[in-house]
This record gives sequence, C-alpha cells and structure tokens, in this order.
Amino acid sequence: METIAVYWEPVIRVYGIETRVDVAFIELNFPLDELDFHGSNIEKLAGTCNDFIMVLLQYVDQKSAKICIALKVQYAKTLYHHLDRLAEKGYKVTVHLKEHVDMVFFHGPHFQDRYGIAETAFRVLDLETVSLLAVGCTGTSVYLVVNNGEADLARHMLSKGFIIPDHMQNKH
Repeated sequence: METIAVYWEPVIRVYGIETRVDVAFIELNFPLDELDFHGSNIEKLAGTCNDFIMVLLQYVDQKSAKICIALKVQYAKTLYHHLDRLAEKGYKVTVHLKEHVDMVFFHGPHFQDRYGIAETAFRVLDLETVSLLAVGCTGTSVYLVVNNGEADLARHMLSKGFIIPDHMQNKH
C-alpha cells in the first residue's frame, strides 16, 4: 500500500519573494532538430558567464522550440550578438532581446506537495495590467518575467492570493 500526502493551506503561504529590476530577456527560437546544439551552447555560455537568472525551454509546436534567458543587463548585448550570429553559420534561429524587464520570484517549501500554485498566481494577476513575458516553475519556486516597471504591481497582486509575511511585503 502506498500513501501519498498532499499539503494544503486554505491560502498558500509564501516563504520568500523577491523582485529584480533591470533584467534583460533573450528569446532564442529554433527548429526542434537543433535542440541538442542550442541546449549545449546555452549550457556552455551559462558556465562562462554565470550571470543567468533564469533559463527555460518551451516547446512551441511539434517542429520548434524556444529557450528564454533572463540575465543581468550588462551581459545581454554580448550574448544576443553571439546567438544572433548562429544564423550566419546556417542555423535556423531567430533571436529577440528585450533589454529591460523585471522579475518576481517566490517560493514555498510545500509548493511541490500541492497543486494550484501557478493557477493561483495566474488568477490573481490582472493580465491586462501586468504583461507576463515568461513563467518558469520548479518544485518550490515560481519565476515571473514582466515588462519593465511592473514588478511592484505584480508583487502586490500576488499578495491577494498568497500569504506573504509582513517583513517581505515591500522588500526588494
């Protein structure tokens, strides 16, 4: 007999929340048959730069994918030019750079033990006011990439669906 436990709080408790402003966001779009190359390339670049804040892979459809990278602004143009030159080498890539975005990330020790974390975040965020450029979820954390200047508003909206300890309410 196997027992599965699910942790449940009526309102989800956040144990840490942080905002980052002036982050750069790069989106690399490519055919799926180039996934091995681009994944390895990004991994090497992350090892040399060590200033990536978030990397996520998203399957777009059966033939294409994209890698999204949030990183410190001062390294964005160099990385963008490096990735953009891949088209000259015969790779079927398109690269987009948005130099200034904000991020909000929050975590809780029980996020992996219950469902509804991402759904709650999407429900309380007014997507007509806050633009979600990318969302990454791990076992205990949620990362939101929003337009420049929207981090504080997104953080405030999240407090409508999550319990954020008072000492974290206005902390950056």
